[in-house]
Amino acid sequence: NLAPSELKKLRNKQRKAKRKAELEKAQQVAAAEKREQHNKSRQAAGAAGGGAGGGAGGGGGADTAEPDLPQLDELVPDKLARVEDPLGQAIRFLQPLQQLCANQVETHLMGFEIYSRKGK
Repeated sequence: NLAPSELKKLRNKQRKAKRKAELEKAQQVAAAEKREQHNKSRQAAGAAGGGAGGGAGGGGGADTAEPDLPQLDELVPDKLARVEDPLGQAIRFLQPLQQLCANQVETHLMGFEIYSRKGK
């Protein structure tokens, strides 16, 4: 019944709607997976820190410890304290301070000290 151009438009709309539905479904699956991993990491952290108090969750414990190993390795305080470019990190920290606390003398003194150590 429809003209060829109308039929083409209808098919394009259907195709776009199908793609959009697939994208939304994929995003929902990814969000659910992320939520699940977050919950697993919270359970693993609670079980590691709380001892026997985390038994009410009822989740499996063997598979939850494996994804958390890299995260626990990254949160070593000594590793976080040793930065490759400490003066660069100090400058990154200083820039918002200079904008937000421009009327504070300590901010300018800190900036002077950082830039003098860097040699600028």
